[in-house]
Amino acid sequence: MTNLRRFSIPLLMATGLSASTVRGSAQFVKFTFAPPDGVRFEEIHRHKQQILVGLPEPEANIEEQRTQYAIRRTTAGYSVVATPVTRVPLDQRGSNLLAAVASQATVTYDLDTLGRLVRVRGAEEAFETLKNALSPELTSALLSGFGQSGKTATQLVAEGWIGRSMLGYLAGRTIKVDTTYTARLSTPLPVGGTMLADLSMRVGGPKACGAHTCMQVSTAYTSSDPTIGSQLSAFMRGLILQVGGALLTVLRPQDQDVNSSIDVARLVPEFEFSDTKFTLENLRLIDPETGLLYSEIQTQTIESRLALHGEGKSPMTIRNSDTFLYEFQGLR
Repeated sequence: MTNLRRFSIPLLMATGLSASTVRGSAQFVKFTFAPPDGVRFEEIHRHKQQILVGLPEPEANIEEQRTQYAIRRTTAGYSVVATPVTRVPLDQRGSNLLAAVASQATVTYDLDTLGRLVRVRGAEEAFETLKNALSPELTSALLSGFGQSGKTATQLVAEGWIGRSMLGYLAGRTIKVDTTYTARLSTPLPVGGTMLADLSMRVGGPKACGAHTCMQVSTAYTSSDPTIGSQLSAFMRGLILQVGGALLTVLRPQDQDVNSSIDVARLVPEFEFSDTKFTLENLRLIDPETGLLYSEIQTQTIESRLALHGEGKSPMTIRNSDTFLYEFQGLR
């Protein structure tokens, strides 16, 4: 199943926002982006995925990825160098391509003075390293399914950074504490097409993070747009056809006529997703004076009903949970 976790929460700040549910004091907090020159930290990312289809709950798929970061000031802003500590192997579905690429080699993110991404360097080299690590027989099969987007490795990694909004996405803004900001907008789906979604953001706190004072920034992104199910069904069928066809080509017996072919489409069961709901919730602990992130918890849930061969509709839930912890070195 494709990973739908990467959405750009800063869309909240670029659309027609409305404030509601004012509680407590009318305190305001201003966010800036001013990380100390030379600051270093390690990101520990733990990813957990569960796919529930009405059967006894299966064992969750859990991965851990560690990356070292170093931030340097430049004449144009900042340079963030990300060096992988652990490598993430590409899974059999190719659904973790972004994590796999980013964990292969050092990638540099050039930011402006507000922490906004300007350029990515090293992503293509990382992608080549990943391809070279795969067996030649499976390279085409594993990458063809994800390659439907037609994006380069640089574009993929850049979108991942923007979608995470890891640093500086509130820089230069003054936000009222304990106020919920909401917006409704049409946004692209990672599987293609668009959907109508409701977004909300709330800043709470303060809360101690080491010797600093952080704010808790919570965001929620929900949609029950009826187009999600049909677009997800079409995407999955295309993915199965691409990967299945490539695998059958690789695994064809040597004595089989090269001109003979197998109708992969006939082997794919008829299925349909309906009544689909998408939810993405995120809680970040951010130092408003430096723009540095101290922790992040993100949960993405897709709830749907799956019909096979047009018979019945079984509930299906896909849940991705991500925890990011940051260990700073020499930061006071």
